[in-house]
Amino acid sequence: RHGMAVMARREGIDLDIDVQSDVALLSPLIQALLQADIDLHCARDLTRGGLGGTMLELAGQSEWGMVLDESRIPVSPPVAAACELLGFDPLFIANEGCCVLFLPQQQVQSALDILQAFGAGRWASTIGRVTADDNRVRIKNRYGVERPLSWHTVDQLPRIC
Repeated sequence: RHGMAVMARREGIDLDIDVQSDVALLSPLIQALLQADIDLHCARDLTRGGLGGTMLELAGQSEWGMVLDESRIPVSPPVAAACELLGFDPLFIANEGCCVLFLPQQQVQSALDILQAFGAGRWASTIGRVTADDNRVRIKNRYGVERPLSWHTVDQLPRIC
């Protein structure tokens, strides 16, 4: 939401929909997870490159692949509408108050319960899984068809911050 809100304001685009920044302090959420002994293997904020860029970076730096379930990725209706109207991919839009977390499957529900107790964590969701694949990220659409997620050849939006 942050990237679309800043872009609309900076460029003077009246989207005629309410797109508010998702800027939020993430440290209280992470601290609550750690205090509950959630075994965080990795945590990354999504400011630079959005979810798509972050996942591609992590896969490239690790020996792991990932499969994302597009239908489970929380994109607000106003952002989805703005992205569709402007031709942007919401997976590569900056998010100032969002993060991606990697943790053991058996701790996912406990982590979701903790995160969703915070305003900034209300959209927390299980969006995918790690695989033993060759450092690739795939995204599964609502019909169950998987495709590789790849970098955009040009930046959708100029750097915001």
